Amino acid sequence: MKIPVLILAMLFPVFMAFAQSEIAAEDVAISTSEKNFGTIRQGKPVTEIFFLINKGKEIIKIGNIYAECGCTTPVWSQEPIAPGDSLAIEIGYNAAVPGPFRKKVEIVVENLSQPIPVYISGNVYEAQATSAPVNASIVKLKSKNR
Repeated sequence: MKIPVLILAMLFPVFMAFAQSEIAAEDVAISTSEKNFGTIRQGKPVTEIFFLINKGKEIIKIGNIYAECGCTTPVWSQEPIAPGDSLAIEIGYNAAVPGPFRKKVEIVVENLSQPIPVYISGNVYEAQATSAPVNASIVKLKSKNR
């Protein structure tokens, strides 16, 4: 009699782990699914804040956020999101390469079957190479030393 009780006691946590309910897609929303930065200067990083909104009745948590490439950087809190609350997700783009861009970022919510995609886009124009301004003091020193 002790062995079956012991086996049930050992397997109970395993059953509970599988018993977590899946979150319905309509219980999670994003403030906006796309941000177009317009025309931005090369080398000038830009950021946008997206809000993940918990519309359900259960606490949710972000498992991870995946950016399409290293030029896109998501920053978020590991805190759980209570029902009715939202969580800010900052997504940055470094604008290193000139030309149009459209980058996908996927927000993975624990117990949600599909990631939530958001997009950032824009057009990076090439920065003009500029020389340093003339230093008047150095010009005076050079003229005196001649």
